[in-house]
Amino acid sequence: MSRYYFHVENQESYTRDENGMEFDSLERARNEASDAAGEILTSDLRAGKTNVVFQIQVEDGNDKRVMTLVVTGAVAAQSRSASGQREVSSDRDEDSAD
Repeated sequence: MSRYYFHVENQESYTRDENGMEFDSLERARNEASDAAGEILTSDLRAGKTNVVFQIQVEDGNDKRVMTLVVTGAVAAQSRSASGQREVSSDRDEDSAD
């Protein structure tokens, strides 16, 4: 069994995992990081964030980074026009209009 540490960084903060978790393979550690990423993304979107960007840096017991998961998520606002058709807007739409 090897110990892996899962450090989380976003635009506002960096959280260092001081305890880590033990797994019998790097694949299992990657699965744990993927599950954690899904939970963080869901939590942030439910909290009303519309653009979520963060990463989970996985280190082994020797402080060597073995992988980094980069996660991005965005919510596009939808509204109905007077004709009843759906109109979708997002930051990407505004950027392409320049």
